[in-house]
Amino acid sequence: MPFDGIEQRAEVEVISRAIEILGPNGENWTQFEFSSEGRHCIIGALNQARRELNIRGDKSAKHIRHALTVIYPGPAIWSQPLTIVDFNDVEWRRFSEVALVLAYARSEAAGEKLSIMRFGGNAMYLRTV
Repeated sequence: MPFDGIEQRAEVEVISRAIEILGPNGENWTQFEFSSEGRHCIIGALNQARRELNIRGDKSAKHIRHALTVIYPGPAIWSQPLTIVDFNDVEWRRFSEVALVLAYARSEAAGEKLSIMRFGGNAMYLRTV
């Protein structure tokens, strides 16, 4: 993977560790609170990853916010983009959607070019260009 410096590497490390913290099937993912009994929302997992890796000042959340705008572009009538907390806490949110956003953000932080393939409804996957 190409890295353009220490900061970019830190962002990839933080997002990768956050994905590990949440678990491969979201067994440690939660909604409506940052962290509780070993479970975390996206922000809680990022914070935990930063503590474990002793990383400060990274821009991991920026990559996640950008991933949200690419994967879930809102209608023009919305005045604000979808926040990470709002995305995480939608009642019907599935962990597969969280995993997709985090995978996109991690790949973007690593400098990879990606495209989103959409198939009717909400079915989609990432493809390296």
